Amino acid sequence: MNHSRVKLALCGSLICLIAAGKSFAEPGRDADASGRSQDAVTIYDSQADHLWNRLHQSLFVRTTSEGKALGHDVVDPLLWHQTKHLLSGPSHEEALRFLDEFLTRDGDKFVRDPLKRAILQHDLWTVFDWTAYPYGWPAAGDEYASARRALQRRLVPAIQRLALSQSAIDSLPDNYMAAVNSKAFPTQADSEHPGTPFLPADLLAPDASWVCVGGPRDVKTPVAPAHARFFSGRSMFLVFLRLPDGRKATLDYLDKLNNFPSPWNLRERRKDGIHRLEMLNLSQELPQFPVGTQVALLRQMVLITDAGKLAVSPVTESLQLCVFRELTRNGQSFSELVLRRSDLFAGKAGGLRPTESDEPAYVALQFVTGYSDPFETTTDKQRSERTTVLKTCASCHPEPGIYSVASFTRRHSARPTTGQPMDVTLWPTAVNTEQKKVLEWKQQQFDWGLFQGLSTR
Repeated sequence: MNHSRVKLALCGSLICLIAAGKSFAEPGRDADASGRSQDAVTIYDSQADHLWNRLHQSLFVRTTSEGKALGHDVVDPLLWHQTKHLLSGPSHEEALRFLDEFLTRDGDKFVRDPLKRAILQHDLWTVFDWTAYPYGWPAAGDEYASARRALQRRLVPAIQRLALSQSAIDSLPDNYMAAVNSKAFPTQADSEHPGTPFLPADLLAPDASWVCVGGPRDVKTPVAPAHARFFSGRSMFLVFLRLPDGRKATLDYLDKLNNFPSPWNLRERRKDGIHRLEMLNLSQELPQFPVGTQVALLRQMVLITDAGKLAVSPVTESLQLCVFRELTRNGQSFSELVLRRSDLFAGKAGGLRPTESDEPAYVALQFVTGYSDPFETTTDKQRSERTTVLKTCASCHPEPGIYSVASFTRRHSARPTTGQPMDVTLWPTAVNTEQKKVLEWKQQQFDWGLFQGLSTR
């Protein structure tokens, strides 16, 4: 496996934003004036010693070399490909101890709330997939293979005990609309401040001004392949496009773009007058959308049902937004709303919070490289603290207008084997069509096969 190519693919396939759909570390928590530690998790219950809180803390909270605790309520655990945390030493022993306690004491019965059960299941599933090797490849001679398997044999039954029925999943609260109804966020982009987060009220409406888009019609892979790969199908990503004049203008633009007669140009380069290199490049004459166009990337949670099937839930994990203030390189403004469990359970703004403009990218680079652990390597720690979350978006999407939308350009998608140019189109699609694609894709992944192989049913 060429790891540098994997890292490049992960970086370049971002859709208009992120850093992943990305879940980011919260500010560090220190001791308060009384000397009492503020690191305790109180997400699932007001008592920090509740088993579910202790389990979450053991899997999600990391401590920096300066003693700051991070990750208390981020969407994804702070785990990388080379992470040794949870695989050795006290952290591994603690994780096993809490998982054993969860199983022997029937910890799944401690909380009956379907929403909390769904969230904890998804968290445990995320850790399981990480133990199955990030991005789905096993490492030859892995010295932590037995530690991974010890976690897996406990995580699988815990995940299954928390499973909900399909009808219960369908009945989970729509936290996106709850956030809209809370009026905590503007519903439209601010032309004077395009980087201000907003929450479109009609994003998922059938005849919305936003158009849900997918790739070429004959391609069955998810519309955001880099996101699907990194999160291994545990989340569904939907891409939406909105031109300033609304739905009809957006559909007309897509029709014009998809029917452009010659999207590829053959560029010939000669070296020393002898060697010739021919390269296919996207035409610079492609139809361009106007200034003020917006792109949205919605991430929704996938769960495992009590029948062992996959199901997309109505729970939104993040919404990432891109507003094109200019059709030039780096002419985009990015913003994000991301899930916080404690706010979700408290009924506060649908559980969504804005990513701050100066929020350190401690985990943003997790999505971009996915390899070195900044908690265990000084260089990556320094880089993470210097970079802000939202600045990482432009690093992978600097191109003007439509050329920065990787769902269209597909420059880091799987290449065809026919030798023919890749089909570059961006067709209107239906939400349920994209749901089906991601669920079918997940069922083909190594980690899903491993989960089924270890299933206790």
